[in-house]
Amino acid sequence: MLRDGVHPNAFTISAVLKAYKGLKAISCGHLAHALAFKIGVQESSIYVENAFMDMYATCCDGLNHGRIVFDDITTKIDVSELL
Repeated sequence: MLRDGVHPNAFTISAVLKAYKGLKAISCGHLAHALAFKIGVQESSIYVENAFMDMYATCCDGLNHGRIVFDDITTKIDVSELL
């Protein structure tokens, strides 16, 4: 995509992170995180932020990395707001 000049959006990054989580490919997840940060997608979507939190919590040492991402989330919502 990038070679063709097409930048990923929030939907693309979220889907890629779910795939990396399933493969437990944390090094690829780190690259996706860096790319999302570089192009400004990370903070533009709560779905991307949640996908990062989920990937890190699943692929790393328990909830520590997921908690770090959670603490950096710009917009926190209650579960009740989703219902």
